[in-house]
Amino acid sequence: MDRWRGDKEIDVASNGAAFSCAVGVAALACVVALYAHAGQHAEFAGDWVYSNSCRFGHFVNMEITQQGAKIAGSWADGSRVRGWNGELQGDVRDGRASLRLCTQDDAKPDYACPNFGQEAGYLQRSGQTLLWFRSSYMAEPYAVLVPAGSEADRDHGEVDCPDEG
Repeated sequence: MDRWRGDKEIDVASNGAAFSCAVGVAALACVVALYAHAGQHAEFAGDWVYSNSCRFGHFVNMEITQQGAKIAGSWADGSRVRGWNGELQGDVRDGRASLRLCTQDDAKPDYACPNFGQEAGYLQRSGQTLLWFRSSYMAEPYAVLVPAGSEADRDHGEVDCPDEG
């Protein structure tokens, strides 16, 4: 909703929040607030994947829904040998989504769904990708996910696997 009210104010909306801005010098502060709000609710919804068939492989899938500053969905992470899956939830804040996971794995009853564990890292958008950091101390993402079915949805092992011969 972008709408002028007379010649003194403008109403604008972003990601569900409405702002009423005075025209003139005060409009700059309003625009800053609008952009700050937009960054707090980055879009995480979608079906995200990572695939690398190198050696034992590494495969990640996250199906995420988002309502405002809350995310929920399902996750799977594993290889050709073993894997884990379950549900996820988190809160979007400052362009990141905190991540709490529960698992369908009977061997980990403390985190068996619907018992969500402690924060298990965070998600962050970077262009058309979704970065999964398993800890706030990680400098590099654990996995770089892309939208399922997109041109970027490919097996990274085809080009990233070092020559084993």
